Amino acid sequence: SSVVAVAGSRPLKRLADLLHANTWQHPPKSKSGLACELRFLLKPVEALPHPEDSSRIGSVRLERTRLEGEGLEQAAVGTGEFEEVPCDLLLRSIGYQPQPLVSVPFDKEKSIISNLKGKVVPLPGKEEEIAEVEGMYCSGWAKRGPKGIIGSNITDARETVATLLADYDAVVARRSAAAA
Repeated sequence: SSVVAVAGSRPLKRLADLLHANTWQHPPKSKSGLACELRFLLKPVEALPHPEDSSRIGSVRLERTRLEGEGLEQAAVGTGEFEEVPCDLLLRSIGYQPQPLVSVPFDKEKSIISNLKGKVVPLPGKEEEIAEVEGMYCSGWAKRGPKGIIGSNITDARETVATLLADYDAVVARRSAAAA
């Protein structure tokens, strides 16, 4: 995560502090020699079979990544450099990739509903294709894509609610002005 994102979010700062406190030294080993090591900027690309038993996992092929982009818009991008790490157990952390909804503008490249601070807006260059998105809002992974931690949803929801309330206030002001 970017330094900007961590500095601007108490939950992210607490998570970063916890990770920092537990990962910057050599990982402790159990009596059996097992260790758990957290490494960052690596993306799993392939699970490889054990050389003696193809029904078991033997290693994981990882691609090194680097952060690109500014501030809160950073994304991990593959470098084309790979390494193989021996592995006896592989756990998959599942997330849910947002899917397009009929008549809702969806950015397939980012896997998000097209939005501005949570308010659904037409895709750039496609304004004429969507007649009405007024009054439609989104939050969570539908808003930012399948990334972040549980605390990210709180920040998202607050921003979306603030946008919704500002829109509501604008509608009330327009109606009051029209009635006057």
